[in-house]
Amino acid sequence: MSRIRALWNASINATKR
Repeated sequence: MSRIRALWNASINATKR
């Protein structure tokens, strides 16, 4: 369940731009 968290983190990082 770490793969999804890493993907989520990348998604939030791109949205928090």
